[in-house]
Amino acid sequence: DEPFQFLSTYFQLKDIYLLNKKDIPLPILFDASCSGIQHLSSIAQDLNIAKLVNVVSDENQRNDFYNIAADYVINYIENMDKEKDPKIDSKEAKDVLSKIIINRSIMKIPVMTIPYNVGLKRMGKELLTKLEGVIIKKERLFDPVKEEEDILAVQSAKSKEEYLVVIDKKFSKDGEDIYLKLNQWGKFTTIIYSSLFDIAPSIKDVRDYLNNMMILLGKLNKPFIWITPAGMKINFAMGTVSKK
Repeated sequence: DEPFQFLSTYFQLKDIYLLNKKDIPLPILFDASCSGIQHLSSIAQDLNIAKLVNVVSDENQRNDFYNIAADYVINYIENMDKEKDPKIDSKEAKDVLSKIIINRSIMKIPVMTIPYNVGLKRMGKELLTKLEGVIIKKERLFDPVKEEEDILAVQSAKSKEEYLVVIDKKFSKDGEDIYLKLNQWGKFTTIIYSSLFDIAPSIKDVRDYLNNMMILLGKLNKPFIWITPAGMKINFAMGTVSKK
């Protein structure tokens, strides 16, 4: 996935094993530790969540939050038919969503980005790309919607029933393309988006606190400043914060 990181690691290992060099200047850029959740769980001082992302040692095992989130979403979908949702046929949605292969790889994008304040629509668009999905019109099943008519535009369309979301067959349990109504796709993205906060509610509390603090500073026309561990001073552009 990261060819230049791979090459730099290769040459570093060559120096260690063949030239017996002990000094390793190579920056560690490989990150599978859910750093966003690590930061927020530490700020929240939530010991349980800190264990799930290995900030605090769990004597019994090394946890993988991506797999934990995937298991949560799978379990949620398995029990969807028990829901009474007037906006969606829960049983029908369960049948179609159960076909999607939900694993660590699928959950990585939302778990990595949501702690950094990515919204539901943006996450849904990134997830659609990950699943190699397209949006089509029902009457033209094999004619994808024009590229500029992305899911954000379709979500605001008046006649949503005209569209379907198609997920590529490589992400399907039965090896066939999966066709979802827009409300089913919306339900799927909402389940995934909410999973992080359902598993770690303290993360949402910290995120909401920081967002509200930025809004308050924006109203007061004060800068939002922090200093990194390396000593670099960062000023947040307050003009990007809503003052409503």
